[in-house]
Amino acid sequence: MVDRAKVKGLPEMHVLNTDDVDTSKTHILFDKDYDRCCATVTLNRPEKLNALTKEDFYRLMEIVEEVEVDDGIKSVVIKGNGPCFSTGADAAFLGGYHGIRTPKSGEKVQRAPQRDRLLADKWLFTKFYESWAKCLKVTICQAHSYAQGMCLWYALLSDITIASDDAVFGHSAYRMTGPSVDGHIGYWILKIGLAKTKEMLITGKYMEAKEALECGLVNEVVPRDKLDERVGQWVQAVSLMPIDGIVAGKAAFDVHLNMLGIGNSVTVAYPFHTITTSMKFEPEDFSFFKERRDKGLGEAFKERDAKFNAIPGFQVIKRPIK
Repeated sequence: MVDRAKVKGLPEMHVLNTDDVDTSKTHILFDKDYDRCCATVTLNRPEKLNALTKEDFYRLMEIVEEVEVDDGIKSVVIKGNGPCFSTGADAAFLGGYHGIRTPKSGEKVQRAPQRDRLLADKWLFTKFYESWAKCLKVTICQAHSYAQGMCLWYALLSDITIASDDAVFGHSAYRMTGPSVDGHIGYWILKIGLAKTKEMLITGKYMEAKEALECGLVNEVVPRDKLDERVGQWVQAVSLMPIDGIVAGKAAFDVHLNMLGIGNSVTVAYPFHTITTSMKFEPEDFSFFKERRDKGLGEAFKERDAKFNAIPGFQVIKRPIK
């Protein structure tokens, strides 16, 4: 255990500091159905559009570890409770896992040491997301309405992604810092192609379900009221496969992705996320942390999107919250 009192400058909310992580406080529901050989992960914070907290990050990693060694489980479904799949990490937490603090009004945005940023990004991309991408059981993403922010990457990294016809995919951070905020660029290029990857990441252009199907981000699009049923059919199909074959097959996919250089792209890419989090903003640039300090979280988001909304095809796509 690190003696926090003796470590100068250890961030209070650093993602690697587990002193204050209590996964019993998570918003994640976890269920196993051995009759269907399936585990279900449900993001259960509907009042916050299933935004993830620090405790949720660690609980999701624990679940992958548990699923991998459970011989009664062949597939694991991740879905969201309530009006959407997820809008990503809790916006109030943005920058928090890098050690960035929101200063008081009039103060400068506080910069975290590079070592904190690098350690956080290494953990986030090579451990947290890679645990899902390389899970030895079949991973299925059930996406409805907003599938955005950090949870967009579940749609990207799952073996199978089934989306409702009202699904919208995107990551607001692209519009705050640019493409290098994404540590999974290699996966994007492989899955949807270079042109679509650049289109989505360079400007933060949002993608609706039909386009996501056409470019290969998702496997199927179904009416929202049929989403549970269709995902259940995929679970049933996977359950008919031998578990040794599933695990060996997933390991084989991992080997071949590494041969193609895709698996290793995350290791190469995460330092660029670190560079992005300490980038210099020119006076005319939108600086999220500065705007959040001066105007509050909601107004900062509105200002970020306002100029894009004036350009045809680049508007923020809204969905009713129901």
